[in-house]
Amino acid sequence: MSRTKYLVVIILITITILAIVYRTKDAAPLETQLTVKNVIQDITLAEIYLENDTSNCLEQLLEPGGIVLLTVPRSNSAIRAVDTEGGVYNTAVTITDSTEALQIDISITDRTVFEETIESGGEYWSGSGSCTIRITNALEERDVYWLRVTRQGEDTESSPDKLGAFILFPGRTINIRVNYDCYILNAEDNARNQYTCEIFPITPDIQSYSWQITRDDRLSPPDESGTGSSRLVLCNALDDWIITAIYHRRTDDTGWSENQLTSTALVPKQQYSLLLEPGTYDIRAVDEDNDTYTRYSVTVSGESSDWNITMNDLDRFIP
Repeated sequence: MSRTKYLVVIILITITILAIVYRTKDAAPLETQLTVKNVIQDITLAEIYLENDTSNCLEQLLEPGGIVLLTVPRSNSAIRAVDTEGGVYNTAVTITDSTEALQIDISITDRTVFEETIESGGEYWSGSGSCTIRITNALEERDVYWLRVTRQGEDTESSPDKLGAFILFPGRTINIRVNYDCYILNAEDNARNQYTCEIFPITPDIQSYSWQITRDDRLSPPDESGTGSSRLVLCNALDDWIITAIYHRRTDDTGWSENQLTSTALVPKQQYSLLLEPGTYDIRAVDEDNDTYTRYSVTVSGESSDWNITMNDLDRFIP
């Protein structure tokens, strides 16, 4: 065999070997080191699955703040996690050809359905859907007991209460997961005062909406009565009793006014304002046990004044 033929054979063998090597390299799946972190406060993850895989990637529970390292194929995928109460969390993972290491956080916003109201990270979560309505109690002294989120055109009264056994205390927030649509929000506080807000519409363009519940959203009559230019603010400081009636009269009169609490009752820590013309008045409150609390010769001036109704004001002898 000539020298030229030997060179040709050697070149062909080399090409064949290189082809086999590269083909083997291409056939090997590219992988990425994926770090998964549980950033859900107060909730422990029990299972983690890769997309289309039925094998649980967790060998032990993943506590809040915990991290697990996974080796995954280098392609866009999704992670599904399940907590110890059965809650399911889905999050997408974007992996490019150049991604060698990546960390994703599983958060409370990845949860698909809140079948009941739960608390996590100092906030409440409820419902299911593609976007979130953040509702905050900004009423200061009022607790929100009921909360309904109703699609426009549906019956509000038949809408389930989103709070369940929870109470939305002042400053607290609840996150309601909903689908894209138009909604009417209704809240009710511990004195049965009602508040409402309309959100039109919820679209994919904005993923988060908010409502600060304030007195301006109130539907029921304001916590005040009278037409005078001076304000006397009464506060129920009795702790354990509800005030059901408030009366007033000029000190030199003999008859009391009508009950000023016609549409509501004064629960502990709640306030009520009497709008009176400047002068001297007698003020009387009646609780749910028909006990009376009276202050005589109260001076009402042009400035706002107040009276915290306590047990020290209880009438021993009714005049």
